[in-house]
Amino acid sequence: MVSYSALLRCGIFYGKLIAMLLDSTLTPAIWQCSSILTEKPAMWISYSDDLVHWEEPTLIAVSEQTWEYKKIGGAAPPIRTNKGWLTLYHGVDRDNVYRAGAMLLDLEEPEKVVARAKSPILEPQEYYEKFGLFIPNVIFPTGNVVKDGLLHIYYGCCDTAISLATVPLDELVDFVWQDN
Repeated sequence: MVSYSALLRCGIFYGKLIAMLLDSTLTPAIWQCSSILTEKPAMWISYSDDLVHWEEPTLIAVSEQTWEYKKIGGAAPPIRTNKGWLTLYHGVDRDNVYRAGAMLLDLEEPEKVVARAKSPILEPQEYYEKFGLFIPNVIFPTGNVVKDGLLHIYYGCCDTAISLATVPLDELVDFVWQDN
């Protein structure tokens, strides 16, 4: 067991408490985040029964595509779908352009990726997504809501604005399966 004192947040997954460090996301049933325990930041998951003693983190995903070359990390909380936990994340390329990606984690064993889109689902296009306070070219999902089958993705833009993108949830899940 591992004890983490730098815990940011916690969640519950089938009676076990779950948490991770850095770029963390949370739902009532699953927890994920990115960490710098590998050569490049990657996404990890860990479980706890008491928020004091933690299992060794399990690697979920690493950078695979050129649009996420430098690093990937957790973004908006995962959403339960019939094909798995839809998990949005951010990826950063060699030129420090931030994009959003999507993957599906197994419903019963969320440390297993069952599908992952090769292409980003969001990338900087508008002026406010390309120019900002500190870092240009940033799309960073931070929250999401599903209402009437439509996924509302709230994302930060260049540390200066918050935007909203919408997509039918089923279409995004199908895209992740097909672009896998």
